[in-house]
Amino acid sequence: MSSSDKLKALAKAAGLDTGYWLVDGTWCDVPLRSLERMLGSLGYPAGTPEEVAASLYRLDERPWQRTLPPVLVLYSDQIPFAIPVVMSRGGAGTLTWNLTEEYGASRGATFPYSDLPLVGSRQLKSGQTVERRLFWVHDRLPLGYHTFSLTGEGLPDGRAELSLVIAPRRCYQPDAFHDPMWRCWGFAVQLYALHGSRSGGIGDFGDLRRLIEATAELGGNAIGLNPLHALFKEIPESNSPYGPSSRLYLNTLYIDIEGVPEADDPRVRAMLADPERIGERDALNREPLVDYPGVARWKTPIFEAMFAVFRERHQGEGANGERGRKFSGYRQQGGESLRLTALYEALAEHFARIPGHGPTWRQWPEAYQRPDSLEVQRFAQEKSDRVDYHTYLFWLAEEQLTEVDHLTRRLGMGIGLYADMALGVNSDGADYWRSQGDYAQGVSIGAPPDAFSPNGQDWGIPPYHPHRLKDLCYRPFIEVLRASMRHAGAIRLDHAMSLTRLFWVPHGGKASEGGYMRYPFDDLLAIVALESRRNRCLVIGEALGTLPEGFQERLDGAGVLYYRLLLFERDHRGDPQPPANYPADSAVVAATHDLPTLRGWWVGRDIDERARLGLFPTPEAEAAEREDRADFRERLLVAFTEAGLPTEGLVADPEAPVFASALIEAGYAWLASSPGRILMVQLEDIFEQPDAVNMPGTVHEHPNWRRKLIQPTDRLASHPRVREMAATMKQHRR
Repeated sequence: MSSSDKLKALAKAAGLDTGYWLVDGTWCDVPLRSLERMLGSLGYPAGTPEEVAASLYRLDERPWQRTLPPVLVLYSDQIPFAIPVVMSRGGAGTLTWNLTEEYGASRGATFPYSDLPLVGSRQLKSGQTVERRLFWVHDRLPLGYHTFSLTGEGLPDGRAELSLVIAPRRCYQPDAFHDPMWRCWGFAVQLYALHGSRSGGIGDFGDLRRLIEATAELGGNAIGLNPLHALFKEIPESNSPYGPSSRLYLNTLYIDIEGVPEADDPRVRAMLADPERIGERDALNREPLVDYPGVARWKTPIFEAMFAVFRERHQGEGANGERGRKFSGYRQQGGESLRLTALYEALAEHFARIPGHGPTWRQWPEAYQRPDSLEVQRFAQEKSDRVDYHTYLFWLAEEQLTEVDHLTRRLGMGIGLYADMALGVNSDGADYWRSQGDYAQGVSIGAPPDAFSPNGQDWGIPPYHPHRLKDLCYRPFIEVLRASMRHAGAIRLDHAMSLTRLFWVPHGGKASEGGYMRYPFDDLLAIVALESRRNRCLVIGEALGTLPEGFQERLDGAGVLYYRLLLFERDHRGDPQPPANYPADSAVVAATHDLPTLRGWWVGRDIDERARLGLFPTPEAEAAEREDRADFRERLLVAFTEAGLPTEGLVADPEAPVFASALIEAGYAWLASSPGRILMVQLEDIFEQPDAVNMPGTVHEHPNWRRKLIQPTDRLASHPRVREMAATMKQHRR
């Protein structure tokens, strides 16, 4: 076997694909140098033939070096099931097994190890011979997270245990899904884009509450939201909800100040009534784009004042009351993850004010770059008040989102909040800092070359280390699912293909030189189903682009809804996919945050903007994009006309297309007539806004994640266009 073949064998054993199919059907081999670097990021050196051989041997020995695997994920109907046990040959006599269920029920017994059926043996590099036997479990276990353990002589430290996850075959789906004709609709919105006279320059949970009330009044069942994850308090201009600091906590700029009990204190009321402060707020509200630094400057002093009131009332000597106990309960329940995230925020604000340092952990002195250092522990003690302050803000945001969720339930909305879970986090943020070992080093997530990005994409997001994730019994993944599902009736998994594989790009290399890393799909999908059931949260899988064979069918079998876009759905002839052909178990939308609005798409505004910014690799690529747009625009106009939908004023001329309001009515009527369970109406489309929320491939060149709706929240329910859209939905959906 050649050295390159041995390198590829190591890559495959580690879970790396050595090549992949491009969208056009071309096979692409991953460069050997990239395989070597990605293997290094997994902890398997591969720079020389000797390193390749040693890494392959170590990888091959890995499952033989633990008495029990760290975790076993099974479906509830897999009875009986076997637990593999690895022991030194002749090294064990009598063992005691114990199975403890999640909520405390326990059972066990003592048995001779030699009674277990032998299924294999191996001599390790150390010379030790180990054997694998099977422990069979015949009991049906409840859904949940259980612990199986062995104790006895011959075991390392006298004990071994594994996490036993028992999951349902399918995700949660509402009772309404039992009616095959039940279909609902709702509004999709970027929360920051909402605004009103009481906002502080950015949409907040108060605006969301008012939107929910308006939607319920109009007959809507859902509110679709951008990810609400915590961003960077000290870098407010780092505003992408898909590159958060933490996916476990919320963006505190969304706190509705008037909804906080501490805002009733006379000192806080005086701040809010100050004419200069009112003028600053009104100026922020008038801006068509969210001024994140300005919003932070306006809100932060009020947050500080409310925290001071909270400490006076509910903390310290003589303080008591239900509110103080709730805060203590939140802090206790949040545990180490919450403590370290709040500590990160305190460190960030501290070092942001010291010359030569900065707000992200790589800009801090080396001793502070890991959460377990003595210096960090000392800082946490000395600055405990600042840690408490940031914990308080996370609590306020959590408290208000809880209230919003309860409101959707009281109003009888069939879905309620339809949340979005980002694919990953920014490596400069809190989640990465507190859990650096959970991530693969030296690589980031991206996408292979396609027609949209001929050179591939590097998103700069660090991926979970798949082997480490399993060693951790998938706890980081479970935590993120719970945080995202806790207050949602439905959740969209951004880039759902991450459950089975991710495109890794080695740092310093080109995106086109990356390759796919495999993830434990069966385990992750089962855990999604379990958390979905526990949180009574419907799951929607955003799976666009080239998918592995059978992937979508697996999602469908697990009760994960399809995600279908009007602008992407075409039949074999290239015509718009007829609505009747959309899957019933699907969420249907016109476009996504990364695509233009319907108005912008029709007139090619996004193409013009990308051309202006030089985002097309060649003039030919731009011409091909314009040609494809013109072709599908004409096909869409024909399809709408044949379906009897309004098309007055629409012109599909390739050189001079003309937009008309009929496009919005026809496009959403087309989607509304589909059997798709959920239809989300983008508010930017209703108000015929031409500009995209986000333009991939840009950072500062385009005002991403900043555009506000042109209508204030408190006028939405009475706006003629909104009411007309609601009438269209009622006509086609129930």
